[in-house]
Amino acid sequence: PGADPNAPPPAAAPGAPGAPGAPGTSPAMPGPPAGPTGPVGVGMSPQGLYDTAWADYTAGQWELCISGFETYLRQYSRTDLADEAQFYIGECNYADGKNQEAVQAYNQVISNYPRGQSVAPAYYKRGLAFERLGQVDRARESFETVIKSFADSDAARLAKQNLDRLNRGKPQI
Repeated sequence: PGADPNAPPPAAAPGAPGAPGAPGTSPAMPGPPAGPTGPVGVGMSPQGLYDTAWADYTAGQWELCISGFETYLRQYSRTDLADEAQFYIGECNYADGKNQEAVQAYNQVISNYPRGQSVAPAYYKRGLAFERLGQVDRARESFETVIKSFADSDAARLAKQNLDRLNRGKPQI
């Protein structure tokens, strides 16, 4: 009357695909990496931590993405990817409809990383978030800043389109 040796285990074994902590999954709490994402036993590498948060972003796992990028910033706030990590916190909040939190995250990109490559997109996306909040004048101000300060950027071109749309009185789609 023992357990059937051919029966599947009740849950995925640790390290199995889809199991918590397995490669390709993102634990709610950061811990030592499983598999090749970082040096075993010494914590996750900066790139591994960033990549895990990015994977959560691309999977639409907004809370995990934010948590991952916040952890990245606590540990690696002075790396080349720090401004992008902060920007993607804004992106996750924006995608999740948390527009006030998105504005705050974009503001941190602008103030904490003034020379970073994410500043122009942060101004642009902040304008979109302001518009969602019904703060059209502040949206215009963000769009105008991108156009003036980052004239040759993709963000400036998008900001110009949105500013033109706002000036015609049409809401964001």
